[in-house]
Amino acid sequence: MHTPVATNIRSRGFTLVELLIVMVIVAILSAIAIPSYRQHVLKVKRADAQTALTGWAQRLERCYTRYNRYTGFPASDLVCTFTTADTADGTYRITLDTPSAQTFTLTATPLGYQLEDTRCNVMTINQAGQQTASGTDGNTKCW
Repeated sequence: MHTPVATNIRSRGFTLVELLIVMVIVAILSAIAIPSYRQHVLKVKRADAQTALTGWAQRLERCYTRYNRYTGFPASDLVCTFTTADTADGTYRITLDTPSAQTFTLTATPLGYQLEDTRCNVMTINQAGQQTASGTDGNTKCW
């Protein structure tokens, strides 16, 4: 004799095998998506550093136009005064090297999580607009 209760139990939920299949699918998708997302975040932060470098270079060029040098600005000119600066999110430190009054090199050094960016690590720009980057991708892909 069959009871109608036995057929209703099967249609109420998921089996363990079905749940395991769903978990495997989610794990596979996560294994693909998370590294891709991390690379994208590193690339976006790299673009922030490039923006900061070119912005500071333009600022120094305006100061050069005004004073005909990259160093020795009056203390009252706060626009031309450069100190070591971090990008807005703190992933790069921008430093200025002025070996002479006619040359400069701005360097962006990664900080924190951005140190994992081995493709484009330290980036620089100088007074002639030459852009360089250390890392596995080199200048052409980093800039």
